[in-house]
Amino acid sequence: MVQLCAASLHQPAGVVDALGDLLSDDERARVARFRFAADRRRFTVARGFLRQMVGTILSASPRAIRFVAGVHGKPFLEHPREPLQFNVSHSDELAVYAFAWDVPVGVDVERVSGDVDWQPLAARFLGPSEQAAIRSMAPEQRQDAFFSCWTRKEAFVKALGAGLSCSPQAFTVSADPAAPPRVLEVEAPVVASEWSLVDLRPAPRFRSALAAAAAVPPHTELWAWQPCVAPHRPK
Repeated sequence: MVQLCAASLHQPAGVVDALGDLLSDDERARVARFRFAADRRRFTVARGFLRQMVGTILSASPRAIRFVAGVHGKPFLEHPREPLQFNVSHSDELAVYAFAWDVPVGVDVERVSGDVDWQPLAARFLGPSEQAAIRSMAPEQRQDAFFSCWTRKEAFVKALGAGLSCSPQAFTVSADPAAPPRVLEVEAPVVASEWSLVDLRPAPRFRSALAAAAAVPPHTELWAWQPCVAPHRPK
């Protein structure tokens, strides 16, 4: 099972300050490097909520949680590592979190906006077959198809922990928002059939996707996160 939480990053100043108190020195230094106040707030809330969630799942103090970055930047729990796998993504004022035991996961969320010129992005970041699949759809369906494809690809890259080292052309995912999402092709040694994708609808006007190292799409639970509500540790 994969537990998912959707959380608003638009929080009152008192909540932001309280969450900021949970951050490590390294995280506070990262906050300070953001130029704009909105970006500082969003990072503070997103990381503070992550600490609360992980702390609740592990029955640990949020301040005591220690994160380390993988080779390509994906965060993990510091050694000795718990088998808890997690990932987080945020867009605009919404964050989505994914948690699983012993199963690598990745999540992506994007705000769907009519102001976004998606065609240059598709030409740059999607493979030829993905672009062709989008073009084959009715014009009014293409933007939704682009964001479906985009979030599925981003979630998969994040689950792999490959970061920018993974070329968008190295794998192909399905683009049809009305069909079950799938990893269609991927370069060895990764095997496409050993991975699952799940489309998520965390909020109106947002597209999101989950990738998990599981041959069968995992059962998911979606929580609307509040500081006083937490996901539970599966029995």
